[in-house]
Amino acid sequence: NNIVTEFLDFARPQKPNVQDCHLDDILKKGLQFIGPEAESKGISLQDNLDHRSLHIKADPHLLYRSFLNICVNALQSMESGGKLIVNVTEEKNTYIIRFEDTGAGIAPDDQGRIFDPFFSTKDKGSGLGLSIVKNIIEGHGGSINIESREKNSTNGRQSGTTVVISLPRSS
Repeated sequence: NNIVTEFLDFARPQKPNVQDCHLDDILKKGLQFIGPEAESKGISLQDNLDHRSLHIKADPHLLYRSFLNICVNALQSMESGGKLIVNVTEEKNTYIIRFEDTGAGIAPDDQGRIFDPFFSTKDKGSGLGLSIVKNIIEGHGGSINIESREKNSTNGRQSGTTVVISLPRSS
């Protein structure tokens, strides 16, 4: 059922139901939802959302779904603990949302395909999650970019993925 729903969402992207809302509330709701799973996996959650009111005109349900998908992917990449950091910075007319994890990272050969429909490196799932996320973000006049690094045993460099989303402050 979930796969069929995702396929339909991809095939017929939903038009955002734009309304006044708060980006910080949407992000906090997602972090609160994944909190128990993160704790059970030894993953710490950090953010810079306290005492901030980030007004935006957007579809809160679609943004929540997008952010939740990104957070779930991050948790799945950290099988033996780690850290997920969510930070929002404000530029003149834009919010920059960064989701940074200390997970396994994405193989360089896969990085160019992560937004391709039906592409997945997981055993379960449709491979539509990030395609749908991209459609939702772009439907809000925003952009999404992913930077990733795999662990390098020769130099011991930290692995992880950073998802950077730009959204207009008044879409």
